Amino acid sequence: MKVKDKSNETSIATSGSAALFAILGGVCCWGPLLFSVIGIGASTGGVLGSTASFLGIIAPYRNYFLILNIIGVLLSFYFLYIMPIMPNMLLKQSALDTDGSGAGETCDCEAKSSSLNLSKLIFFLSLMVTVGMFAYLYADTGQIFMAWPPV
Repeated sequence: MKVKDKSNETSIATSGSAALFAILGGVCCWGPLLFSVIGIGASTGGVLGSTASFLGIIAPYRNYFLILNIIGVLLSFYFLYIMPIMPNMLLKQSALDTDGSGAGETCDCEAKSSSLNLSKLIFFLSLMVTVGMFAYLYADTGQIFMAWPPV
């Protein structure tokens, strides 16, 4: 019985979401800088001007985005590195070797390696975006997390 391994797909999804939350967590700080370099202010009309003024609205939610980012990176690490070795630790070789020939089950390692490499690439890109965003937030404001908004 073949069980499909979904850890690679899950790792890609959590890495992508971690990178998205890292970008959203810092957009309130680097977004106005980007718009001012382009020459667009909040008073400028059009879609980009309204986007520039929207960045101030999501600023109170920066802490939530950064926490979701950290959770996404940790889940991605778990699905990529911890989860694949857990079944190997739990199963014994005698359970795989049913006919006594020593052959055991066949492995489709060639098919897994390309998707595993893609998962690792996306994970490390997401990790670089996260570290870069945290470094930028610390350099910009002197702190990574802002004060929590009053409830």
